[in-house]
Amino acid sequence: MSMYVSNYISNEEISKWKNGDNIILKAETGQGKSFFIQNKLLKYTTDNFKGNICHLVHRDLLKQQASLMSTIDVISYQTIETRYKYNIGEQLDNYDYIVADEAHSAFLDSDFNKYSDITLNSLINNNRAIKIYLSATPELLTEYFKENNIEYTLIDNMPKTHRVKSVELYKNDDHLIQRLQNIDCKALVFKNSKEKIFDMTNKFMSCTYITSDTKDSKVYQTLIEDEMFNSQILLATNVIDAGINIKDDKVKIVHIDSIDLANVKQQLGRVRNNKVKLMMKINHGNKFKGKLRRYNEIKNNIDLWITNPKEIYIKLGRDFAYYTGYMIQDSKTGERVLNKIRYFKLRKDIEFLSSLIDAGESEFIKRVFEYLGINTKETKITFTKDILDETSGCLLINKYLELDYFNERTKEKFCNDIFSTELKKNYNKSKVLKISTINKMLEELGLNYKIKSKRIRICGKQKYVWYLTTK
Repeated sequence: MSMYVSNYISNEEISKWKNGDNIILKAETGQGKSFFIQNKLLKYTTDNFKGNICHLVHRDLLKQQASLMSTIDVISYQTIETRYKYNIGEQLDNYDYIVADEAHSAFLDSDFNKYSDITLNSLINNNRAIKIYLSATPELLTEYFKENNIEYTLIDNMPKTHRVKSVELYKNDDHLIQRLQNIDCKALVFKNSKEKIFDMTNKFMSCTYITSDTKDSKVYQTLIEDEMFNSQILLATNVIDAGINIKDDKVKIVHIDSIDLANVKQQLGRVRNNKVKLMMKINHGNKFKGKLRRYNEIKNNIDLWITNPKEIYIKLGRDFAYYTGYMIQDSKTGERVLNKIRYFKLRKDIEFLSSLIDAGESEFIKRVFEYLGINTKETKITFTKDILDETSGCLLINKYLELDYFNERTKEKFCNDIFSTELKKNYNKSKVLKISTINKMLEELGLNYKIKSKRIRICGKQKYVWYLTTK
């Protein structure tokens, strides 16, 4: 069965597209979305005198790649944003077809680029051209179009594939370091921040890294030109999560550090030639709760700015500067207006995190498996020992809620059922586990339970006993 876009979109279908149409083409990474534009669509427009094509690309890296492939006009999103900021004009009015590569970037980049909405809004308002949005992860785009009553056609008839051969889940950061120190293959390791990458660089014998500050490095250029990296381990931020192709059979491990499903798929899709082992950390529920509190705080302040700008200035003072990322200065009026794309993404992040917290700590991993199409019966999944102990503990702990109190034997059995030996060693400096110590371990495991004590009469005597309760 063919896995390429060009075999699933006919010239007859292309001929039905009309001026102003929004065509969303969903296909997995590596299924030839760009090849379709650079070849089949170009040939169709040439043969039928249908006009010219503009190919909008994500970041300067993609522009370098696309420029090598054809004579189609290639413009980066950053160029469109700059033209807007300086009121130069969008210069997209003369094209018959406008292709937005990695179209999801308008949403995923909004966390660090307050102008990421410019190009998408320009496309939405362009009624002359046929607009084609390419993405393996177009869910936010389609939801945004639905919410704003924007008509679109979704082409989603491609065969579904996934690139995961096996999965390794861990909970302790030290495990990741130890695991990567003993591999006999190459590994692509994504981390969320430059600081985390810098902390890891000296942990390995053969390691290079790419961040937004190292775009001019030899490592970066090798990745573009040769589609590979020479070190055993490459550490990277999201700067290479879109459009990069790594075609190296020696890369057999990809580590993901994101809690955004679209980012997970984009990062995993960088390795093209072979299926890989996916490594992911199971995060404590507290991480999701912390992010959710922060996002809700941001949303509440933005909502206040929308309804009462003067009050938000008084409330936040200088801290208001942080929220300007959710606003954009209109190039014509000079007024601050809401960045609707980023605000939409914020609301969706809040919805997603809320659903994770309500469903339990392992829910995110379940969502990842479902989103990537990983069949847990067919895919080898391994856990570190602490996860196995904690997982069994989560299943066993409810039976202790039924007990009125713990006797000495029950105390010992409870601790052996719920906590790993390693965890007990880390916390138990003496041989006696105190209530405060046990509650700290329960909190570290993300278990929503607590040990308390109460005074009861046993055999005619008043005694203090333990009992388990939910928080």
